[in-house]
Amino acid sequence: VAKHDGYRHINLTHQRTIEHLNEKWIIKDNILPINSRSNKAQSLQQSGRVHKFDLHWLVPDWPWEIVGKGNDSILVLRLLSPHGWIKLEINSPKRETVDNNNNELALQIFRKGKTVFGTEKENPILGWVSPTYGYKFPALSIRATTISPTPLTLVSKWFFPH
Repeated sequence: VAKHDGYRHINLTHQRTIEHLNEKWIIKDNILPINSRSNKAQSLQQSGRVHKFDLHWLVPDWPWEIVGKGNDSILVLRLLSPHGWIKLEINSPKRETVDNNNNELALQIFRKGKTVFGTEKENPILGWVSPTYGYKFPALSIRATTISPTPLTLVSKWFFPH
């Protein structure tokens, strides 16, 4: 478990929990209001406020396919690694909706600055990896986006080949 306070200017903290089970990794990203005595009133005010959240994964430039959306807005993607298929599931369990709308997770995939899946406009910095200064290589930028009140939990499950 690790957390950072890079969102303290909006009174939020990001906590990530990683769990390894056999050939599966479960990563939980919790966006939580900051609770402290000095800003308790501000924390209560921040809880439930609506924000746009992006969960971003940068992966190798491998063949991929969208398996679909499962129940509860689970996004499912597969990547063909040299060792077999890797499956990624992203969801947000028990997530509240905004104004009674169904604010599902939206999936975008970028490669070499171009949108290869989703409706987001092109972004020249996404879909690249730079292992060292002066070099860049194509990669896949996978982004799940939602508009939601806090607290919010996003769960990524990575299933690896045996």
